[in-house]
Amino acid sequence: MKLTLFGRILSKKNSKGAMCRNGIAMVFVSAKYRQWEKEKATELLQFKIEKPFEFVSINMTFFLPDKRKTDLINKAEGLLDLLVDNGFIVDDNWTIVNSLHLYSGGIDRENPRVEIDIVE
Repeated sequence: MKLTLFGRILSKKNSKGAMCRNGIAMVFVSAKYRQWEKEKATELLQFKIEKPFEFVSINMTFFLPDKRKTDLINKAEGLLDLLVDNGFIVDDNWTIVNSLHLYSGGIDRENPRVEIDIVE
């Protein structure tokens, strides 16, 4: 299954904040990340899937909007969570995703995106 999500792919790890309430530390993702996640979930609705994949290899190719330093693994973490939350894969642990390949497609200022290939 081939999926393409358009725009800058945000990093979940770098979109976190923390606060302390009643002596308990709480970590949360930013409102900007939650909005991005909602937009990408809407984009995923165009792809039809009958049931989540249970044993897959995933390839992700990132086409970045600029030369800003970024970690592909941080971007992949949020995308894997997005695939789980939207029913494309059962989970993102090693027993389900047995192979994960991340590639840079270079810079595409006009059409930044990630192309995801899920191979069962």
